[in-house]
Amino acid sequence: MLLSVVDLHAITVHREPEVLRKSVKGMAISLLACGVDPSKSVLFAQSRVPEHSELAWILTCHTPLGWLRRMTQFKSKASKDNPTVDVDKDASLFESSVRTGLFTYPALMASDILLYKYVCHA
Repeated sequence: MLLSVVDLHAITVHREPEVLRKSVKGMAISLLACGVDPSKSVLFAQSRVPEHSELAWILTCHTPLGWLRRMTQFKSKASKDNPTVDVDKDASLFESSVRTGLFTYPALMASDILLYKYVCHA
């Protein structure tokens, strides 16, 4: 069984580096405390697999902006930060405080699915 602490997903919003490191370590400890058997599982931090970031970048480069603009989480966050912005029509959405990582999040999620589905079924 593969268990990943998804620290790349965690940085789509600002995180202090030391807090993030402690959170990743804490999550790993919690999983082990819950009974994850390290002799039967592989527990790892997502950021320790460079292919994950590489695939996410490749997918991002080939994903049309229109597809990303339709992502529910991005639209929700953008409208929360800018209540006067019509997220479906207003170009000022891209000048908001919403970070690019949240905008390209679907490519990161797709890389999760593509990488680990393949590994688990190979």
